[in-house]
Amino acid sequence: MADIVLVQPGGGVYGKRQIFMPIGLLCASSLLYKEGYKIKIVDLRIEDDWEKTLLRELKTSPVCVGITVMTGIPILDGLKVSKLVKDYNEDIPIVWGGVHPSILPEQTIINENIDYVVQGEGEYTFYELVKALQNGKTNFCDIKGLWYKENSKPKSVPLREFANLDELPDIPYRLIDIDKYIKTTAYHFEGGMFPLQTSRGCPFKCTFCYNNTFNRSTWRAMSPERVLEQIESAVNNYKIKGIGVLDDNFFVNTKRTDKILELMEKAGLDIKLYFQGARVDVLHRMSKKQLQRLERLGVEYLQIGVESGSQKIIDFIDKRIRIEQVLEINRKIGEYTNIKPIYNFMIGFPTETEHDVFLTTRLFIKLLEENSNALLQQISVFVPYPGTKIYNLAVKLGFKPPLTLEEWGSQHWLDFDKRYPWLSKGMKKRIKRVVYASFGANKNLGEYLDSRFKRLLFKIYHPLAKLRLKHNFYYFMPEASLNMLEKLK
Repeated sequence: MADIVLVQPGGGVYGKRQIFMPIGLLCASSLLYKEGYKIKIVDLRIEDDWEKTLLRELKTSPVCVGITVMTGIPILDGLKVSKLVKDYNEDIPIVWGGVHPSILPEQTIINENIDYVVQGEGEYTFYELVKALQNGKTNFCDIKGLWYKENSKPKSVPLREFANLDELPDIPYRLIDIDKYIKTTAYHFEGGMFPLQTSRGCPFKCTFCYNNTFNRSTWRAMSPERVLEQIESAVNNYKIKGIGVLDDNFFVNTKRTDKILELMEKAGLDIKLYFQGARVDVLHRMSKKQLQRLERLGVEYLQIGVESGSQKIIDFIDKRIRIEQVLEINRKIGEYTNIKPIYNFMIGFPTETEHDVFLTTRLFIKLLEENSNALLQQISVFVPYPGTKIYNLAVKLGFKPPLTLEEWGSQHWLDFDKRYPWLSKGMKKRIKRVVYASFGANKNLGEYLDSRFKRLLFKIYHPLAKLRLKHNFYYFMPEASLNMLEKLK
């Protein structure tokens, strides 16, 4: 039985398509694991009978139960777990951490089934809290980054300074069955993908991004030497061939990037690499030789945030890139390498017009036409997340912010048309149809569908979907009304 139980909520249907390791929980447990604490991670995404597992662990009254929570559907699972624990034994402390509780800590802590909130990075705050609870401490005013209750009223301690990533212990992967996660991440690499985080945060201030609040627009990173250690450990211990670098922005410091690549080259590592965080302006500055070096060292995918094909909207969200840069790097990557760029787009922003949406779909198609290796994921609908600058604007425009955790957990991007007052009826209809067509427009995505029948349907639909986006043609669209692509996915 465990001293500490940690819970990873589910994410609904979408949360089962690709299941990454619970990195947040693993990081939060690293200091305690190093000291010999017995820790049990219960992951609702992979455990069919998670309630039975959790109740079994509660029999010995662990020091606490910790839950990491993101905005949206995971909140409902977090609440369900919290109530289950309290119904079993109300004296077991419940600790919430993660992005959502960190951004709205006071709204979180007032819930009757939540005792503590860890705001921001969890390693040291959670470690000190566990020690305090174990020792029967009742005064928590010296634990930085903690929210707690005193006489049923919320109390908070000032935020903790950011951790030095090189000083943190190695992530305790032994707490999980790695094979269960690797099998679901074959989207990028055959045999699966091992996730690594070599830096945290981002210095840029895009108005839709949680980084401005959660990471205080601050970027910090492991040293190149520590990064190499992490990669070699994954390769040697788990026989992994694919590494996914899930940093918000890996390429911030070009000298650090060059040093990491230099060390990897000297080590002679035979691996494939996927980088989640790559900015347009940084890649635009890279030379032909630098891009070819990335490919030579195993970089197969670069995920790039473009967000919009309208320069007006890009400036509005303070992205600080230019459309011309996007087109240039797409051509350059396609001409000089076999790297697959993966582009992200969103629509539904305040002030966005139908013409802005058309500019986005036109750029979407142009990137595919000018680089046969390009991958474009389904165009997303903008979500006004709490803690972002654009969230405040959305509220001014009539968006009604949820007032409870239950309301936040019920928020889903598919329901945007019921919640975004800045969109006209025609615009809401247009956005829905663009989202559907964008999934079918990229023929490369069809390769990742999990059955021959789905791939055949996709192949039939692809030319029509591409035509719709290219020519702004969304009349008579039965596939949207039949919810065809949702069933396909």
